[in-house]
Amino acid sequence: MRVAIFGTGYVGLVTGTCLADVGHQVVCVDIDQAKVDGLNRGIIPIYEPGLEPMVKANHAASRLVFTTDAATAIGHGQVVFIAVGTPPDEDGSADLQYVLAVARTIGRYISVPTVVVNKSTVPVGTADKVRAAIAEELAARGADIAFDVVSNPEFLKEGDAVADCMRPDRIIIGATSAESVAVMRRLYAPFNRNHDRVVEMDVDVDMVMLPSLLGSPRATDGFVRCGRVPVELDRDEPQGSPAMRNWKQPEAEEAFWQSPPRSSLGGLSGNDSNASNCFH
Repeated sequence: MRVAIFGTGYVGLVTGTCLADVGHQVVCVDIDQAKVDGLNRGIIPIYEPGLEPMVKANHAASRLVFTTDAATAIGHGQVVFIAVGTPPDEDGSADLQYVLAVARTIGRYISVPTVVVNKSTVPVGTADKVRAAIAEELAARGADIAFDVVSNPEFLKEGDAVADCMRPDRIIIGATSAESVAVMRRLYAPFNRNHDRVVEMDVDVDMVMLPSLLGSPRATDGFVRCGRVPVELDRDEPQGSPAMRNWKQPEAEEAFWQSPPRSSLGGLSGNDSNASNCFH
């Protein structure tokens, strides 16, 4: 599968590298040209055991590319991850400006049905804000393109991040669309072979509270409490997302997955003047 990841920090870099290592074609986007140039030369900005050789091997195999070219990365991705920082705001809440800036950039450039995956640590209600930001940009373009927003929180421990990503205890997928869940299951299939590690939830997963909630009895009795709202895990009757209405026909979904790449991995210039739109 073709994947774009916004953010080459701890979460974005580890996630992108591990996805590339199992065979996906991954483009990671960052606005820092010097950082991107370094990554393309094999200079890793963080230390994590096992990460550097994986980055170098997958970059050499053209499965992992780093760029500042947001438009080309979005054109490449069937699945687009948001993995940018959410620093504390003045009142202590998560600052969503970077998340929403990426969402607006996605809305400017998507041209085919796309699954947008929120990997950043965000509070309940963020999925609606991301969806609204993308929809606003599409409306400004006069474009009617199907998309869905999925929550996919990370459980990476410093020092064990590569192992945690390659051999996850659980894979959380927060979605309201059966089609999006199917896409995410396909993406994570290489990590999910021996037994089913996927836990399906409502799209508004509280990523701040989730780790402690999953350790509680409430996480295993048929309900998962997302924030203050109990969400029943009903896999037999998923609620469809209006944004994914164009994916209801099997032939449309099949055509999407068989479509050729919309950009060449070898042709990423990293010089797009609009790259700063990711955050501004």
